[in-house]
Amino acid sequence: MRTLLFLLGIILLAGCRTTHETIDTDQNMLIDNNIPSIHGTWELREISEEQVDVNSFMEQLPYVQFDLTEGRFSGFGGCNQIGGNFRIEHHNIDLYDITATRMHCGDENREPEVLVLLNDVEFHGVDEERLLLSTDGNGSLLFHRVSD
Repeated sequence: MRTLLFLLGIILLAGCRTTHETIDTDQNMLIDNNIPSIHGTWELREISEEQVDVNSFMEQLPYVQFDLTEGRFSGFGGCNQIGGNFRIEHHNIDLYDITATRMHCGDENREPEVLVLLNDVEFHGVDEERLLLSTDGNGSLLFHRVSD
């Protein structure tokens, strides 16, 4: 519920602003200059509103790093390195061509859950410190900003 309220709040705030949008024709991405950017590094804090801790992964929490200039993302899924491409239009986000290295992670590692959700992400909400990636009813990933 908290996740849905966060996403709804972001959408309402965006709707109340006068926007200055530009289209990056090289990436065909819509950039809203009034909404904080997803550009930068984000560390996972919750899976479907459940807090995660490092013990559920190998040595560190998963993270994603978005590069708006290239339309690519990379990161750590909890056991393997991950990467791919992304497109953003308003609050819709499409992560595609997702790849991951193939280390054996063990049964206790939650990386498979993270990868399934990343493949199904359809919506995003962002403020200065948090990034919410949501599916259409199958769960969500909440990240906190690490760096720009």
